[in-house]
Amino acid sequence: MAECSCGCSNTSGIACNISVFDTEGRSRYDELKKELTKNLSIEEIASGYIFIYPNEQSLLLKITEWISFEYRCCPFIKFSL
Repeated sequence: MAECSCGCSNTSGIACNISVFDTEGRSRYDELKKELTKNLSIEEIASGYIFIYPNEQSLLLKITEWISFEYRCCPFIKFSL
C-alpha cells in the first residue's frame, strides 16, 4: 500500500495534494492530526474505518476542523459524523 504525505492509504492511484496548504495551514493541519491520533480507537468496517473519540465538545470542534483540512488535500475521502 502506498502512503501519501497526509497519511491516508492510497491504493487506487488517487493522490492527496498536501500542497493545497500554506505554511500556517499545514502547521495547523499537522497539529490537529497529531492531537487527534493520540489514544485513538479505530475499527475497520466493510466500507472503511470508524474512529472512536470521547464525547467532548472541544474535541468535536477539532475533529470537524481536521475534516475540513483533510477534505482540502484529499477530496475523494468521505467522512460522516
